[in-house]
Amino acid sequence: MKHRGIIFTDLDGTLLFETKDSLGIRKTSIRDEDLEALHMLRESGYLIVIATGRDVKGIRRFLQQAYIAFDYYIGNNGALILNQFFQTLKCEAMDGSLLGEVITDVRANFPTANFSGTNEKNLYYFEQKQRPEIIEEHELVIPYTKYLADPFKLTLLAISEDDTLDKEVQITAAIAIAERISNQFESRVNVFRNQTTVDLAAVGVSKGSAVEYIAKLEDISLDAVYVIGDSWNDVSMFEIGATSYSFTHAEDQIQEKASHIVESFAEMVQKLGIL
Repeated sequence: MKHRGIIFTDLDGTLLFETKDSLGIRKTSIRDEDLEALHMLRESGYLIVIATGRDVKGIRRFLQQAYIAFDYYIGNNGALILNQFFQTLKCEAMDGSLLGEVITDVRANFPTANFSGTNEKNLYYFEQKQRPEIIEEHELVIPYTKYLADPFKLTLLAISEDDTLDKEVQITAAIAIAERISNQFESRVNVFRNQTTVDLAAVGVSKGSAVEYIAKLEDISLDAVYVIGDSWNDVSMFEIGATSYSFTHAEDQIQEKASHIVESFAEMVQKLGIL
């Protein structure tokens, strides 16, 4: 079957938005109009792919809200590529000894920073105060000393400041952390900033490289590839020559790199002539 094209969509800040309930508890949810657009897209003849910094468990949590199947899943900012059955097609990890160097350096310069990491199997919280109250299956708390004594490979390392701080303070800290890592470990690791979080991936890994991998796998030219996202880890998708969309709520520098600006995911689908 010949498909009309492929649409790659980010999750957080694109399809998922954080809100607070009446008790002040944070949650992320998809807006009704975007969910409707997603289901219309599913029936339109396009392949649809999630491209996120989340791990597999985070992707599955979203699917529980959306009640929809995707054709591929890109996780950990491109380090992990899965087919529709969640079978691994590609997995690229960072060397443990390098990650040990990064953690040691960042902790020395940003002592209140939090760290978490993922591989194909588990999510690791590095002894942080902000870990979930309930640790679920495949989620582990690991002391820094234990990891640094025997560092192992990870597909993604995420670094962020205390999320009880003002958001602008978190963003400023994330910018500084990203700059520090880029300067100290240039050419040894890929650095992405997703608003308040800094994500690290192996050299050559990005959402953009994963998009190209899947497009080639499906034998679909970049002229028929559409990408949408709101953060710096989405920019690599904008730069490969596909038709790109970002949002009015994205940072100005990100908007400048996209070929189209929309208010919502639903508006992008509308522009494709589907809604």
